Amino acid sequence: MVSYLAIAEFFHVLFAAMWVGTSVYGEAVAFRIWRRARTVGEMRSWLAILRPTGIFQTVNGILVVITGFIYMFLLWGTDFAAIWATPDGMLVLISLGLVLLALAIGFAIITRTSIRLGRSPMPEDPAASIPAESLALAEKTRRGLTANMVIIVIVLFLMVVAAYGGF
Repeated sequence: MVSYLAIAEFFHVLFAAMWVGTSVYGEAVAFRIWRRARTVGEMRSWLAILRPTGIFQTVNGILVVITGFIYMFLLWGTDFAAIWATPDGMLVLISLGLVLLALAIGFAIITRTSIRLGRSPMPEDPAASIPAESLALAEKTRRGLTANMVIIVIVLFLMVVAAYGGF
């Protein structure tokens, strides 16, 4: 029979893998494509990719937190002092803080800037050059995604270390 702990761990790892994958995809693929965009039509194509990717990433980030809390409580209970006292528990709590920071960056910078980018005035002509304001918003979004990806990869590293008992 499968335990609740194994189920929580499975879903936590599944959502984390999708979150990491989407983060790396955004940085390594989507923004590489965007950097080649020179016209409004190309920018609009890129924006069509950004919205569903951002929603997917955000939902996975939230599910990572929820399943992580469930897994943590099933494994250690609710005594945070006891969790902090173990090397792997300390890494888990540090990782939790970093995950919450990544989500905050996602909501405060990436989502808000992406919405502003989608609403920024652009010429109707798809062959027109991308306005400077839109380029600046896209660059701010890219910087937020880069920060997010770095944090998420660090968390992935810390979680692997924690799974093997800490440093």
